[in-house]
Amino acid sequence: MVLAGTDRLTHDAQMFWRSHLPAGVSPELQEWLGDRVVETQLLWQNVGWLDRSRRMLRELTEQLEARDPTNPWTRQYERIYFESQLMTLTRTVNASRRRQPRRASLTLLLREFIERPELLGALSGVWAPEELQEPADPSADLAELRRVMRPLVPWRDRAVAHLEVDHHLEGGRRLAEVAWTDLDDAIDTVFDVFHRYSLRLTGVDYQIDHEGPPWTDWQKVFAQPLFTDQTVIPPESGGGAT
Repeated sequence: MVLAGTDRLTHDAQMFWRSHLPAGVSPELQEWLGDRVVETQLLWQNVGWLDRSRRMLRELTEQLEARDPTNPWTRQYERIYFESQLMTLTRTVNASRRRQPRRASLTLLLREFIERPELLGALSGVWAPEELQEPADPSADLAELRRVMRPLVPWRDRAVAHLEVDHHLEGGRRLAEVAWTDLDDAIDTVFDVFHRYSLRLTGVDYQIDHEGPPWTDWQKVFAQPLFTDQTVIPPESGGGAT
């Protein structure tokens, strides 16, 4: 799943910045833009996954709970959703401490932009999207990402990626509770930061909402009963083994 070819987006980025940089785009900057395009496409896939997963959870659980608020499957699915979203968020946001192999993350992308102050100013002209007519502040955006991830990372480290015994014991180091709003706040912030810097990189608006088959009609499979085996004997019939 890709937005467009890497070569096409790299070309778009070079043309976009040639129209905004008086000195033009040097060969070194061309290479930098190409590297960031590759990383941004990988991040776009994660951001799209976060969005689709959240929309599916909301639509599906709303229907299930309207039918049976006590159904344990809903709680099971919520746990799978929470852990999957948490791992995708931390993978998307956090920087790896390893230099090799090369990694992609929003943190690393913003650090790259910090080293490129010529790309951070307010842009103007017919080729400047409205969102870029204000200067960018990647340091402030990094701080905001750290803020929204702060309550989530301990859960990732101590209860999802690993099973830490201490916080399950009486008197042990307890994990702070994580609210659904904490998770949603982090997802929304990732959306905003990704949109701002992917747009600044290429001048092209990456679409977070991925429309079209199979995502627009994913509910279709639930339009008919899932379990239709007529050999199952209802409990109230009193049937037993023969």
